[in-house]
Amino acid sequence: MNTNTAEKIMFRTILSVPNFDTSSLIKAKEIFNNYIKEKVFIQCKFEDPIWYTTDEYSNIGIHYNFNKITYKRYYESILGLEFKEFVDYVKIFIAYTMGKNVLHTLQTVTNDIKRIIRTNPSELLSESVVLKIAVPSLCINFFSMLPDRGDIDELDRILNVLDQYSAINYSNNTDKKRTLAQFDSYFLFNDIINDYWKDDIPNEQRLFFYPLYLWWKITGVIPLRPREFILTRRKCITKCEDGYYLSLRRDNLKGKSKSVSYKICDDYYEVTYKIPDTLASEILKYIEFTKEYEDTDLNTLFIADPHYKHWKQKKHSNSRYFTYINMNTVMRYFFHDVIEEKYHLEVVYDRIGGHLKEGEINYINLGDTRHLALINIMAEGGTPVTAMILAGHDNIEMSAHYYSNITNLIECRTYKQYRLVMKGDVTYQLSIARKEMVKNLDCSVLVSGGQCHSKKFMNNDISDCLECAGPSGELGYCPSCRFYRKKGSEYFSMDSDSIYKRK
Repeated sequence: MNTNTAEKIMFRTILSVPNFDTSSLIKAKEIFNNYIKEKVFIQCKFEDPIWYTTDEYSNIGIHYNFNKITYKRYYESILGLEFKEFVDYVKIFIAYTMGKNVLHTLQTVTNDIKRIIRTNPSELLSESVVLKIAVPSLCINFFSMLPDRGDIDELDRILNVLDQYSAINYSNNTDKKRTLAQFDSYFLFNDIINDYWKDDIPNEQRLFFYPLYLWWKITGVIPLRPREFILTRRKCITKCEDGYYLSLRRDNLKGKSKSVSYKICDDYYEVTYKIPDTLASEILKYIEFTKEYEDTDLNTLFIADPHYKHWKQKKHSNSRYFTYINMNTVMRYFFHDVIEEKYHLEVVYDRIGGHLKEGEINYINLGDTRHLALINIMAEGGTPVTAMILAGHDNIEMSAHYYSNITNLIECRTYKQYRLVMKGDVTYQLSIARKEMVKNLDCSVLVSGGQCHSKKFMNNDISDCLECAGPSGELGYCPSCRFYRKKGSEYFSMDSDSIYKRK
């Protein structure tokens, strides 16, 4: 049987390493030397400032020329690593990711880390910063795996910012465009996590993955940012006569010109939602399972002790609460231990391209579910106003931007159904919809010269306008409206090739 380079080189995948330590350097050099033998690395040593690589088609250089001045000024205290140590850890990360990503991606993530290191952390945390990060998920993985020596809270804030870049594609030099994973992956992830949770799995393993399970169940419905979810209070469940209620924290500063108090009680506000009994039961089970551990410094729902117990470690001395870094590690391990090892799926990091093949799944980022929740609200008939309130947006325009992903969702649902039909798993039957006949074909002539056949619009009611949006989420985008016809066209004409796409 033929084996490829990755199969010949035995090492643990990056997804299954909790964090780097001194022994990682030795393993990384072994990996490097094996790729030297395979002639992937050419005319270079591990210690060199440039690694010259080739995939036989193109030659790619990975440059480790990080800005020493900005690193020592801004990031040495945050990471707790001297400059040479930091560069070594970048090399370790690149070595460990060999075989999981193409060479161009490894070059790109190195360049992304350079951009981060030369940016003042205060600017990085600013709402107005424009920092072009091409592969933020890999950057998050890298920083999450560094030794816990520095300012964990500050690093956690930086990783939250990077997570926001996970939904943005900067491959073009045009406006920022939100890019989620292929929707096939979200459907598949949902099936897997539900199936896995029904299994008879050891309590320690269940406790380790519990935060991820609750994250998926809650943030897939309520559009929360990862940090908002992580800061959920320990006493978050209230039982009333009509059922259970869940209290969640929402960021009070996002998109607003407010003074920062640096206190959770002031910078966040609480919102209470009625939840199903089954979800309340799962949260209460987790609280019961973890009652033997001491509360976190921030009195949060999730306890850090079971997280470190997964590797038979004690909770780190500087661990004050269950952080974004911890949650990101849980996600990595779920993809490795469950999705790859148990369900035998291949993880694909690239989010740009066509539909995934059978047996493939995109890697999912923690920030994705906020967008999924908003898309689902709108797909199920919710208005932009409802989405605005649930998302905590300041204005309706921000929520309307999420409309641009609905087409991908519907296309993916259709494609998934098509594959099931082709496999013979389901049958498909057209339904007959009863519609009112058009009684008159009066129209309003628009400024553009087009025609609007909406009776509501003729009576100064714009509710039909609010139901359609443009490719960038613009409300009232006429070309997307079923009542709109171009200038000189009749109502029953096929003047637009998007009519059936809208249908």
